[in-house]
Amino acid sequence: MNTKTKSSVQLSNQHGSILLNGLGHAWIQTNAHGFPCRLSLLDHPIPNPATPDPATTGWLQRLLQWWQDPSIQLAACPLPQGTPWQQQVWSLLTTIPSGATRSYSEIALILGKPSAQRAVARACACNPLPLFIPCHRVIAHNGNLSGYRFGLERKRLLLQRELSIS
Repeated sequence: MNTKTKSSVQLSNQHGSILLNGLGHAWIQTNAHGFPCRLSLLDHPIPNPATPDPATTGWLQRLLQWWQDPSIQLAACPLPQGTPWQQQVWSLLTTIPSGATRSYSEIALILGKPSAQRAVARACACNPLPLFIPCHRVIAHNGNLSGYRFGLERKRLLLQRELSIS
């Protein structure tokens, strides 16, 4: 007879989450240097979380402050690991001001690869630090919202909040 035991997974203290009302639970992981290396938006809290270490707690608090007052600049952090192309795209995304948008084709053109719109979109989809690297500010050439791994409703909400303060 095969028996299964339930075990609860304990995350290390370099993880933590915080509720951003209306957006969901922001889960963040920090690296050994105390900088964010992964962020995800979840519909539910993480069960049995560990108490975050001070560095993770600090980033969670910055995220909450920014969510409560979008006029506050979200603290910059080092770019995560990625391909050279992803690094170029992510770096450019960090220069898009709050309340502004750029199209995938505009970004491709700025990076000197005018036909690389899909590659820009793929780099956005692989972004491990949304919000810090604001891929939600990238839209379709015709001005429509397109592609956001956390859903177009969240993308719309993020852009609306930023537009309300710009």
